[in-house]
Amino acid sequence: MPSVPAIAASRKRIAPFRLFRPATIGAVCELMAHWPGALLHAGGIDLVGRMKAGAAAGAVIALDGVAALKGIARVGDTLEIGAATTHWQLEHDELLMAEMPAVADFVADLGNVRVRAQGTIGGNIMAGEPGYEMLPLLAVLDAKLHFVDCRDGRRRAMPARAWTATPDRAELLTTIAIPLRSLSLSWDRTLRPLLGLVVAFEWRDDFAVSGFAALTGQGSVWSPLGLARSSPRRELVESADRIGLDWASRLPPLAMTAGAGDAYCRRAAHVLVRRAIDRMARMGP
Repeated sequence: MPSVPAIAASRKRIAPFRLFRPATIGAVCELMAHWPGALLHAGGIDLVGRMKAGAAAGAVIALDGVAALKGIARVGDTLEIGAATTHWQLEHDELLMAEMPAVADFVADLGNVRVRAQGTIGGNIMAGEPGYEMLPLLAVLDAKLHFVDCRDGRRRAMPARAWTATPDRAELLTTIAIPLRSLSLSWDRTLRPLLGLVVAFEWRDDFAVSGFAALTGQGSVWSPLGLARSSPRRELVESADRIGLDWASRLPPLAMTAGAGDAYCRRAAHVLVRRAIDRMARMGP
């Protein structure tokens, strides 16, 4: 554990800045226009670390007071989550637990309780860290990221699967929309933080009609699972090894930070997918 003097010294490495606490999205956009180099503060876990490491800005805009960026609501056939909603709020939200309990369970094992209480879903996405797990989860759920362009107020939606972690600094992530479907969700964190997996299957009348898998610990590595057709559970179990092998063979080059090379990572991905398919086929929607 770092000593008190060490903690104090780390804080002194942060350059002076102006702190703003807007209450509306419009006020955030006005500040972003006036301070184009401003840094956005949601949970602050990544931002404070970067500032201690030398990142400097004349202004920091705190988002925790913007009510429109918080909370979870059902809108038609989607769940909309405010970008400044914390992981702890996701973990304990009654609507999310009722509509998509597996998502709440997934979030409940992210980091530790301090990280979940402070970190936000939007901050996790925008940080662009390869080891973070929220974006892979949203990719398999076919979620959309909603932005407002602070230059002209226009809004746009981008599939999570198309996100490249190179944000337009004039845009603000406002909400994440997850479609409500008959899905089963499975994940494997046995090799975390170096490599993990999250998988979703969509079901109709007890048949798996589509599947999508994403690796964690590797950045934006995800793609559909190759189902030949709508598959009943027994057929899915019998083809799990083939599907996993095919999926792993189509991945981009992989490598773990601990030194494991592409062949090992690809083999591990194959095994993780095979196990996940077997679990989900037996479990069903």
